[in-house]
Amino acid sequence: MNYLSEYNAGDAYISEYYDAVVDGLKVATSAKGLKQADIAEMTGFGAPKVNKVFKGNQTATADDCRHIARALGCVIRHDPKAKDPREGYKFAYQTESFTALLHRIPEAESFSEACIIAGYEMVVAILNHLGLDAKDYIIDAVNRPRGNKKLFGEGSHDDGLRIMFTHRHVFKDSDSFKFGVMISPKNKKIVFGLWCDSETEYYVGECREALNVPDSEIDEYLRFAKANERWIPRRYRDNIIDALVEQDDDFDNDRELELALETTFQEYCRLIKAEKNIDLADYSMQAIPSTLDLMFSISDPGSFPPEVRAELLNEHDRVCDVDSEHELFDGADDKPYVEVIPVIPLVPEAFSRYGEALKSKANSAVLCPMCAAKLRHGNADVKEEIIYSMYSKYKKHLKDAHMDVQLVELLSWHNTIMR
Repeated sequence: MNYLSEYNAGDAYISEYYDAVVDGLKVATSAKGLKQADIAEMTGFGAPKVNKVFKGNQTATADDCRHIARALGCVIRHDPKAKDPREGYKFAYQTESFTALLHRIPEAESFSEACIIAGYEMVVAILNHLGLDAKDYIIDAVNRPRGNKKLFGEGSHDDGLRIMFTHRHVFKDSDSFKFGVMISPKNKKIVFGLWCDSETEYYVGECREALNVPDSEIDEYLRFAKANERWIPRRYRDNIIDALVEQDDDFDNDRELELALETTFQEYCRLIKAEKNIDLADYSMQAIPSTLDLMFSISDPGSFPPEVRAELLNEHDRVCDVDSEHELFDGADDKPYVEVIPVIPLVPEAFSRYGEALKSKANSAVLCPMCAAKLRHGNADVKEEIIYSMYSKYKKHLKDAHMDVQLVELLSWHNTIMR
């Protein structure tokens, strides 16, 4: 199976249904509580370009669309099962795991395909693995081949693949630092590391001291980087703060690679704490306490005011809104057990738009235990099936209650809870 042809929306597809894709990106931007200026900063496109693309005055490339989607924490998928091809795309907020995608890179038929896997799919996988929100980071994962030679095999071309993350709310000057990975598919090597953007040697040394990085480890990395300068650019050789190199048989140990990624991010947090006195674990542009309070709104039957839930269940036939034939069991009250679920989840972005209306009967759905469990614990396709069903059934009810919501927004907000 070719991963890209099976899952990823290719250039031709994005071009053919360009208007629908861009409209979806605009809606997803709004759903994330972001503005055009945020997208400009996160993609590096510049405000005028983003404004023109969103207003329809400039046509973005397929990669431009993927860049914007990546800034929103998702990848663009095509859906061959869609009845209307214009609606046959979706923004997927979950991908295969970081290590699974790493193993897929050798399957790429070209360097460009490997770049799409690493530059978009793997970025989202890393964000999900570390529990990070894409809108908090500037992501540098633009990998361009310098030729059309084969990626693998004797005499193959290898520019390396790089994925770098910089916290965009912490750093407002040139003395910033980033964490990330560099991958050499040809040499089967991967570097996890922290790098400084400052050209000041003293500041780079200060960062190393903050993490107690031995000089011997830096010297070892510099020798390695020099020997692999074909795919490690100079800026990722000179400004190294700390690094861990995995190679050869280490690629077969998925957990070891995951631990290396986790350790790298933990070091990044330590460094920010030491140099900026900011605890990244507690830092977010969102209202963290209220988000945590709302995270379990889907699974908590008491997420709605008790009187609203009681009124709904008294009026409801106590059947599943996804399929009335779904099996139920008797609950503690000796009545069929169902769960009351908010169609539009109780997340800050939705509250800022709809307010207390989210806690009304108009925003409620009734699900059987199995469908509620699928929404909580299923994979991306399973969850989306439940969301599609709720949206189809309650779209008009929500609009009549002045909660007009688009499907892409609903998927984005539910993903915020499920992350």
